[in-house]
Amino acid sequence: MQREDNMKHDMSIFPDIKDIKFISPPEKLGLSSYKEVREYMIDHFSKSSDVVSLYEFGTVNAPSISDIDLMLVLKDTPSENIHNLIDRNSVSPLVKYLMMDNTLMILNEEGFRNIPLWDDMVLNNLYGKDIQKLKVSNEDKVSTEIARVMDWLPERTMRMIELVSRREIPTRATLCLINSFIYILERLRDSFDLKFEGVENYIKTFHNLRTDWFDIDNRDEILYNYLKNGIYLGFQAMNSFDEYCIKNGFYDTSLCPSRGTFRLNPKITSWTKQKMYYHFESDIEKITASESYNRCISSSHSSIIVVPMSYYQHILSYGLNNKLISSKIFQSLDPVGNHEMSSCVDKNLRKVLNKRIEIIDNMGIFLKNNSINSGLLKFGWFL
Repeated sequence: MQREDNMKHDMSIFPDIKDIKFISPPEKLGLSSYKEVREYMIDHFSKSSDVVSLYEFGTVNAPSISDIDLMLVLKDTPSENIHNLIDRNSVSPLVKYLMMDNTLMILNEEGFRNIPLWDDMVLNNLYGKDIQKLKVSNEDKVSTEIARVMDWLPERTMRMIELVSRREIPTRATLCLINSFIYILERLRDSFDLKFEGVENYIKTFHNLRTDWFDIDNRDEILYNYLKNGIYLGFQAMNSFDEYCIKNGFYDTSLCPSRGTFRLNPKITSWTKQKMYYHFESDIEKITASESYNRCISSSHSSIIVVPMSYYQHILSYGLNNKLISSKIFQSLDPVGNHEMSSCVDKNLRKVLNKRIEIIDNMGIFLKNNSINSGLLKFGWFL
C-alpha cells in the first residue's frame, strides 16, 4: 500500500487551463478601503443597544485580495430590531465586497469567551466591551490542535477539488481559499513537525503571488497551478496526519465501518453550488487526489473528497452530543455509528471534542432562540 505522499503528482488528471473559466477577479483597493469599512461598521453597529462588541478576526496581508472577517457579540436576548441590523443588504457595497461571501459571525458573550477552545483566531476589538477569553489548558493543547486540523484539512482540500472539477475558478475567493489552506500546512509543521517536499516554497511563493498579484502577467495560470498542487499537498497532509494520529493512539478505527459518507451542507447556499460529501474509506489506496477528482466528475452536481476512516470517527464524536447542531451532524452520517465506535478515541481527545461541540451547540441554541438563521462559528449549514 502506497500513501499519496509517496506518489508522483499526475497533473494530467485535471482539465487544461484553456477549459477553465476564471471569474470574479479582485478589484484594486488600498488599505484605506479597509479602514473605511471598519469605521462604517463601527458606526453601523454602535447605534444598537443590543450590541456588546464588534471584533475583526484575521489579518489583511494583501490589500484588494484579503477579505474582512467580522464577529458581532450580542446581548443574550437582543430585541427584534437586531434582524434589520444584521441584514446583509443594509450595508454599503464596499462592505459587501470586502466581506466577500463571508457570514457575519454572531454570538453572545459566553460564546465569545469560548472561541479559543475552538480556534486560535487573531481577534481585534473594534467597538464595545473587550471580553476576556478562556485559554486552552496545557493538558488539552495537543488534542485541540488535532481537532483543528481534522476540522479544516479535508474541507479546504475538498473546496479546491470542487473548483477544478466544476472548471470555474472565482479568482479572489480562490486566493483566499489557498491562503487559509496554507494555515493548516503551517499548523502541521509547527505543532506536529509534519513537513512535505516543496511545501515551504509553496507557502513562500504563494504569499508573493498574493502581494504582487496585479503586477503578474500570467497570474491566472500560476493560480491554477497552485490550486492543483494544493490538492496534492492536501492529500499528502491527510495521509500523513492520519498515520500520525493512528500511530499515537488518538484514533482507533477498528470498530468503524469499512466505508461511509457525510454530507457537509444539508442546505445549498449562494456560495455552495454543489452538494458536498466526505467519502470515508478504510482502504488507504483510495485516499488520493485522482480518486476524489474522479468521483466528483462522475457524480451529479456533487463535490466529493475521499478521506481516511479516522475522520468518520472524528465527525461521529461530534454527532453524539445529541443537541441542536450535533444531532443534525449525526443524521448526516451514513452509517450513523454509535458510542462504542467513538469510545476508541483517545480519552483526552474525546473530552476536547465533546467540549468543542458543546460550544457550537450552545452558540446554535442562542441563535435559534433569537430567530437568527446564520452566523454560527462552525457547522453553520446545520443551523
